[in-house]
Amino acid sequence: GTNFDSWSGLAKGTFKVGEEGTLRLSYQRWDSDLDDQQLSQTSTATFFGLIDRHVVDQTAIASYENPFTDNDMLNVKASISYSDTSNEQRNADLRDSCSPGSFAVVCDSDYAYRTWQFNAQNTMEWTGSDWTNFLTLGTQTTYQDRVAESFRNDGSLFPVTFHPQGTDFKTGVFAQNEFTWDERLTLIPGVRLDWHRLSPDSGVINPGTGLPAADTDATAVSPKIAALYKFNDSFSVFGSIAHTERFPTVDEVFSTASSSATFLPSLDLRKERSNNFEAGFAVSGNSVFQEGDAAQVKVTGFYNDVTDLIALASLFTPGFNNRTGFVNVDEAEIY
Repeated sequence: GTNFDSWSGLAKGTFKVGEEGTLRLSYQRWDSDLDDQQLSQTSTATFFGLIDRHVVDQTAIASYENPFTDNDMLNVKASISYSDTSNEQRNADLRDSCSPGSFAVVCDSDYAYRTWQFNAQNTMEWTGSDWTNFLTLGTQTTYQDRVAESFRNDGSLFPVTFHPQGTDFKTGVFAQNEFTWDERLTLIPGVRLDWHRLSPDSGVINPGTGLPAADTDATAVSPKIAALYKFNDSFSVFGSIAHTERFPTVDEVFSTASSSATFLPSLDLRKERSNNFEAGFAVSGNSVFQEGDAAQVKVTGFYNDVTDLIALASLFTPGFNNRTGFVNVDEAEIY
């Protein structure tokens, strides 16, 4: 199953806009149309047999930037991108066993993730006799559409419970300030505010009501502060404190089956919240062992105190049936 051909291509161009503006366009595509491949690509579950699989991955990006060197209040960067990853599966060895639930994996199926993303930011600069300051304001928006269709042997469609359709919309704004004094001390505070909406397909059912699951909205705030101090050209110390919040994904909230089990959608998942601490030092030098050589060492320690960590329920209690597939772990530590 490893003898196959695929093709890929990339086209890109850079164009000058006005005196300082730069417009960049790119498109890349990867395509593999493979017959008689193992259905289970990442395990030894060979009992699933073979399948014909056509995978296409394509990305288009347009970006613009302009430093506006005559204006310290303008340094603009913006980009918009679109990506589409699709997987078309046909003619599985076990196609006659096609049925809703876990065995939908052997049906003729189409899966895809389609994502739009927009980013824009502007940096403002102030300088003094022994200090510089850069303030960056920006925004980011993403829209992801997860597509899944399986076909019964008679050609009719049914929901794919282990890959349910849905959309994930996120938009946020951020601000970051970088202050440097005497080329020794650097302070970087920042904050990000996000709004999130998950929208399930009508095939995702709320087990409490028996009706299609509703959209869910959430907000998040993530402040931070980081610092670096250079004692000299060879030795510096650094550290940071940050609070981060992560929204649950389409997969974590709406999925109700895997290739080996069925479970309930995790409609009540809460966002992860984490307080993060980092500290370290860096040492560098030239002509350490012989003339002309260089050496650098960087040591970092970190500690993350996580609340409502999102994890697979089966990691803690065996079995899936009649309970949610993902849960919030009250407390977790990563270090």
